[in-house]
Amino acid sequence: MDANWQEIALTVLKGAIAGIVTVVLGYAKKVPPESFDWKALITKVPLGIVVGAIAAYQQIPFESAMAWATAVGVVTIVDQVVKAVARRVCPSLAEKLGVRHVPKASGGDSAATSS
Repeated sequence: MDANWQEIALTVLKGAIAGIVTVVLGYAKKVPPESFDWKALITKVPLGIVVGAIAAYQQIPFESAMAWATAVGVVTIVDQVVKAVARRVCPSLAEKLGVRHVPKASGGDSAATSS
């Protein structure tokens, strides 16, 4: 790996760490201490990692990276991937986080089957 790729990787890693810190501080700032919920915070950390890495790579502020990520759907994708991984890898953790698998109803669309 040449020096340029190492520099990029280090920049993205620093951005990811900064994203974690930003998410934790932002969550702690918005949520009163008596309402603090670790489960909600844990599900937001991966998004902070991704947005922080994007911000560092593009050399833009975290807020701008978050607005971009929201506009192009990165926020939704990361959220769905986190939930899917939680359900598949560690169902007990998914249950604690409130991430449930909703099975599809067999027999097709409910509107089509009722008359």
